[in-house]
Formats: sequence, C-alpha cells, structure tokens
Amino acid sequence: MSANVKRGQVNSLPVKLLGFLVLVLAAALPSRAIEPVTAACDTITDTIPCTINGHEYVDLGLSVKWATCNVGANSPSEYGDYYAWGETTTKETYTEENSKTFGKDVEDIAGNSEYDAARAIWGGTWRLPTEAEMEELVDKCTWTWTKQDDHNGFLVTGPNGNSIFLPAAGVYDGSLLDYVGDDGNYWTSTPESGLTDILSFNNQGNDNTWNDRYLGHSIRPVSE
Repeated sequence: MSANVKRGQVNSLPVKLLGFLVLVLAAALPSRAIEPVTAACDTITDTIPCTINGHEYVDLGLSVKWATCNVGANSPSEYGDYYAWGETTTKETYTEENSKTFGKDVEDIAGNSEYDAARAIWGGTWRLPTEAEMEELVDKCTWTWTKQDDHNGFLVTGPNGNSIFLPAAGVYDGSLLDYVGDDGNYWTSTPESGLTDILSFNNQGNDNTWNDRYLGHSIRPVSE
C-alpha cells in the first residue's frame, strides 16, 4: 500500500538527498581563485593608457604595437636620446672609431639586449622595429607633417585611425647635433652590407634607406 501524503506535507527525504549530493559534488570540484577584473586600455580617449613594462603604446592596426615616445623621452614630442646602431648607451661623440658595430658582421639585433637599446633600456618585450615593420609603418599609414609642443614632426595615422607622433630629432655626427626640427632618423634592427636600414624623413616626405652605423639616431620601440 502506498503512503498517502496530506496536503501541505512535504516528503523531506529527496530534498535531504539532493542537498547531500550537491555538497559531495562541490567538494570534488577543484577550487578556483577569483581573478580580478581589469579594464581594457583606451587608445582613443587616453583615459586608460595602454602600457607594456611601464611604457605606453598605441595599436595602429599594424603587425606590432608602436611606443608613443622615443627612448629617453618623457612625451611624444620630446626628441629623446641618440644611439649609434647596436649600442645601448649614449655618448658625447659619434664616430667610426668609437662605434661598436661599424665595419663588423652583425646579424639582425631585434630583441638582443646586448645590441638593442630598446630591449636593454625598456625591458619587457620592447625592441627595435625590423625593416619590414618600418616599411609597414610607411606604406600603410597616413603621414601628416605638423607641430606638437612646438616640435616639428610627422603625425602617423594607422589604418584603424589611431596615431603616433614622430619628432624630427635630427642626427648626431661626431659631436654635432644637426638638422633638429628638419629631419628625423630612426633606427631599425636590420643590417645590410655594413650599413643599417633607417626611417628617414623631412617635411617633403619619408623613406626607408640605409645609413652608417656610427651615427646617432633616434629609437622608437615596438612590441608584439
């Protein structure tokens, strides 16, 4: 004979059994720490700057992220420091005689902290751009000659509408800093027949060309 359950009466056995099973399953599952939620960086309004190892970058819609400042600079318009190719410290004079790499057979130095000033000074995943990455910046972006904080240079706007500013910082040859405000010269990591590929520009345009390694040029780092 089946038991009769009166109105309002609940059979508590299935409920207790269900609760027991829930506790068993909860104990068997591995515990997971709750990860903090971090807001995504905002390259449009700069309310949340994007940074890698403490240095800000902009995603231009290219294959790499581009830093907003030169090595040695505190703002996009500052010129920053000047480096001979393959060297990680500045100096008072830039000559063939005191060059670390002039006339030597050196492979691509991207990410090699012995030669790459961006990696040695900024750390993390920062490095010099390669020739291909610099050509991508030239070919896929819109270049507008302008002034920022009274410094001449190019506003470089990527395919996604984001932009960086490259100041015309000039070049060190010997102990003379020349062409400031007129020319910009930026190292890549790519060597070729004793020379090195650079980005060179003035108010007439820009180009990837080759230059002597002993000269003091600017560095604008990139990162994956």
